[in-house]
Amino acid sequence: MLRITHLKWLLSLLIPAGAYFAVQTAVQADPSLNPHLPMFFAITLWAITVWATDILPAVPSAAAMTFLYLLCNVAPAPVIFGAWGAFLPWICFGALILSEALEQTGLTRRLALQLMHLVGATFTRIVVSLMTVGMFMAFLLPDIMCRVIIFVAIAHGLVMALELDPKSRISSAIIMAGFCSATSPGYGFLTGTEMSLIAMDQIKSIITIPTWGEYALANLPFIILYCCFSIFMCVKIIPGKEHIPHEDHLKEVVAERLRDMGPMTTQEWKLLILMICAITGLLTSKWHGLNGYFLYALIAICCYLPWIGLASFENVRKLNVGFLVFIVACLGMGSVAVHLGAAKWFASLVVPLIDGLSPIWLVLSSYLSAVAVNFMLTPLAAVSALSLPWAEIAQHVNMNPLPMLYSFLYRLDQYIFPYEYALYMYIFSTGYITPKHMFKGLGLRILFVAVILMLLQVPYWKLIGLM
Repeated sequence: MLRITHLKWLLSLLIPAGAYFAVQTAVQADPSLNPHLPMFFAITLWAITVWATDILPAVPSAAAMTFLYLLCNVAPAPVIFGAWGAFLPWICFGALILSEALEQTGLTRRLALQLMHLVGATFTRIVVSLMTVGMFMAFLLPDIMCRVIIFVAIAHGLVMALELDPKSRISSAIIMAGFCSATSPGYGFLTGTEMSLIAMDQIKSIITIPTWGEYALANLPFIILYCCFSIFMCVKIIPGKEHIPHEDHLKEVVAERLRDMGPMTTQEWKLLILMICAITGLLTSKWHGLNGYFLYALIAICCYLPWIGLASFENVRKLNVGFLVFIVACLGMGSVAVHLGAAKWFASLVVPLIDGLSPIWLVLSSYLSAVAVNFMLTPLAAVSALSLPWAEIAQHVNMNPLPMLYSFLYRLDQYIFPYEYALYMYIFSTGYITPKHMFKGLGLRILFVAVILMLLQVPYWKLIGLM
């Protein structure tokens, strides 16, 4: 065991050192590159290696990465710490407050039990019903963060209602099922995720962007299969050999626990109204003119008001505020990368490698490039920086840019480590998910998408005239 630990520490030093000298060589060969890129890659890869090998806790190592950026003069402080002014840390803070209130009042437990009572008390039926609702929600509710909050809250309630071990594989599977239900259908619709909207906005100067219906026609077959695999991942791969306790007579258990809870309490009604107000504030921001995310956090803080009394100041100690530090650090990583021009440098490296490839291999290259990008940039930063370069590459080889862009977007929804995607980090705040339980399922999903892209989606795009 000691030797393995020593090996992990050795890797955490050798990988950043190798990256530093490799990038330094590139910078010396090309004076147009930012001279701080070598140090950025060294510090970033050190943090990634530490997180991947689990030799240091995520929060202090994320904070160390942030301060190393500053101490080594990699980027100005406003760039490094600018994420504290972004909406995500604060909506997560609001969600942490509401989650604590949900647990205290028992409302999520009641909602989860009602869901199991309606759809049938088996894990497979629960996951399928969540994904089906998620498909409709992606159609009706464009805000992916809002969908994640709703579905993860329901999944969290399921875990609590079933009284599962927070560190069990089955609890990780249930929380992941809630998350996948909110995110997996997103790329099937133009309004399903902000990434699609940003990508289309980036390329509007060179091509006519697809209508909502054209976008859905191009992507819906893939998304249906993608959602099916996500269900399979959550039901079969992540849980392993674990099962929900008493699943063979879970219907009776659910009915009994609902009876034990009795009618909704005043506190539950208060919280339900508060949550409806918070979500309504998110959805109606363009009408009332206020930032919906900060409004959500403000409404959540109202739980502490004495005449509402849904949370006490003692509950603050239970909030996983360290998680906010991790989020901000990871967002800062993406901001620094964009500031230093890491994405543009990546694009300049890719173009010579793929020039002359057939359209099919260009589509696959676009997908595989996002594999590397996800380790360096947030999906938001990646789509902002690379959508237009990929579109221009496609035009350079007389190809419709949309298939390359779609395949690039598909990969941005694939991730392994928590730092890769802010919304993926959010689910860890529940305390009911363990990263190591996810690696196999998420890795297989990356391979599944690559196979489906080549065997199904490319022929389909040819059939409808996109390629």
